[in-house]
Amino acid sequence: IIRPDNSIAYLNLGDLYGYYFHDSQKAEEYLLKAVKIEPNNIYAYYKTYEFYTDTNQPEKARQILEQGIAVNPNTSQSLQSLLNL
Repeated sequence: IIRPDNSIAYLNLGDLYGYYFHDSQKAEEYLLKAVKIEPNNIYAYYKTYEFYTDTNQPEKARQILEQGIAVNPNTSQSLQSLLNL
């Protein structure tokens, strides 16, 4: 409510729902909302990738990395490194 355009709040909610409440659907919703709010935030893509990896969704993990690289071609070297692995 206080900062609706701040992706960090949504990333934190994604962590909370994914790793503490074990509600993967809600976690994914919040993580993707963080990416949508701040598409230039490389960390949002990384956290979403991490969630997909931890929940055994390799195709979605690859797709989120590719999306982050496409949106941030000049600042996404760390995402490219993960994709190459």
